[in-house]
Amino acid sequence: MTKSKIRELVVEKLIEITESELEKILDLFTIQGCVLINQRRPTSQLEISSALAKLGRHFGNPVRHKLSDDAGVHPIRNLPGFPQYANTTSSDLRLHTDGSFEKLPPKTMLIYCESPAEKGGHSRICFAEDIYRFLEQNYPESLVGLFRPDAFVIRRDDREAQRSVFKICDGRISMAFRYGTDVSLQIHPMARAGIAAIIEYVSHPANYEEFLLSAGQLLLMDNTRVLHGRTEFSANSHRVLHGLWCDGHDADPEKIQFGFTPMVVALT
Repeated sequence: MTKSKIRELVVEKLIEITESELEKILDLFTIQGCVLINQRRPTSQLEISSALAKLGRHFGNPVRHKLSDDAGVHPIRNLPGFPQYANTTSSDLRLHTDGSFEKLPPKTMLIYCESPAEKGGHSRICFAEDIYRFLEQNYPESLVGLFRPDAFVIRRDDREAQRSVFKICDGRISMAFRYGTDVSLQIHPMARAGIAAIIEYVSHPANYEEFLLSAGQLLLMDNTRVLHGRTEFSANSHRVLHGLWCDGHDADPEKIQFGFTPMVVALT
């Protein structure tokens, strides 16, 4: 990608976000689905969880992870003993939407960087509307299978869900997608060609953005519109990130919209 689609915004301090700063964040979130927030004054380690929870409440209730704290914030760092959770390993993490194995995946993902990796651990971002446009132009017949409610069944440890890759709600399209060695997929025959085409697209470096999150930066993403991943880093690295999932419930529909609007009329 020659031009970044990730919008950046500077705030004074995360835990002290003003109404005007919040309005800008919500606007950029709906317009682009991905906002990189920088701070003029750093958030202390003790404030991180509270700061994420304070911003996250505008995007719904926290969706709790098995490793979440009381505010719903979970660790994203190498934690020996939890190999089933990609967030707690240091291996390469392929582009995906979070929680696709949950009955109700989170709508929003917040990732705060306390300390980046010394080497590796670069974040990757890919936009669902770009994937959709690629399929429309190159594999239009595959979209029917990807809109099926039983396009794939995904399992991870004790969790299982059946869902479509693309779904239409209120005229906007949302996406759910994950593949890799940490999950098991059962793909409907009509969705196989489309999912193979998506993997082809997200595997090409020209189709995603890659960057290193710096200490104090927050990456805010529409989990129905943005796929994210990361590159491998050393298991001995001091990389420490914090994540928060939000369910979208009670989010102000006048200020926040999830998913993307297709450029052409989608198949139904």
